[in-house]
Amino acid sequence: MLFYLRLRPSFFARNVYFGIICLAQGGEAHINAMAPRVAVLLHTETEKPGSLADFLTAHGAEISYIALYAGHPLPPDPRAFDLIVVMGGTMNVYETAAFPFLRDEPDFIARAMAAHIPVLGICLGAQLIALACGVPVIKSPQPEVGWFSVTLTPDATHEPAFSGFPPSFTVLQWHEDMATLPAGAVLLATSQACPHQAYRIGSALALQFHIEMTHPLLQEWTADKPHLQGIADDFAQHGPTLLQLATRLYENLWSRLVTHDHTTEA
Repeated sequence: MLFYLRLRPSFFARNVYFGIICLAQGGEAHINAMAPRVAVLLHTETEKPGSLADFLTAHGAEISYIALYAGHPLPPDPRAFDLIVVMGGTMNVYETAAFPFLRDEPDFIARAMAAHIPVLGICLGAQLIALACGVPVIKSPQPEVGWFSVTLTPDATHEPAFSGFPPSFTVLQWHEDMATLPAGAVLLATSQACPHQAYRIGSALALQFHIEMTHPLLQEWTADKPHLQGIADDFAQHGPTLLQLATRLYENLWSRLVTHDHTTEA
């Protein structure tokens, strides 16, 4: 695999335009004056971007929340955004009859990837990236609900998103399916229960685990599930480290988002 960096043309062009307008009006031009535009695709009311939303807000991103579960349509052109985040959901990717928005989402993701728009998929979002690449989603060897360890692969040392990560770390899991690896994908993290925990394919980064989890969000998920309350209680043990790793991953992605596009080429 050859990894390379390329200037994000949409972000660069919008900021050059902004600078020209400022100069024409007698002001100073600032090439980085416009914040990156981020689309967050939501599949349920409870599957929120958690710590990722906090990070993006703190860094001044222009966030568009697309509530697909509420009937909001997908944007017509993914090139309107500098980053597309595909969140998780309580449904499976093949439940298109009950959740019609799942029919069109893989095509939207595929068009974003074809345009080299960075895509971050979390849990269901990671599986939708696989569908966008034309490969199926299958049952994971074991379902995972709770805190589990994942291990980075040797190829992860070349992945900027995981720069500064330890070889193994504990994450919040909530799934029974997993993605089949698309042709050309690079497996980045694995475990015995779910071999495909994270992978990179082109401009898309897919995470089967919930890097975005916060204590309030986890409490919301387990509020009506007394038998799972211990998972929320264990946030005190695992949550602080998860939040640190999540921030590191966000910073790694952000540093490339505002100036570069990180893609792969076979």
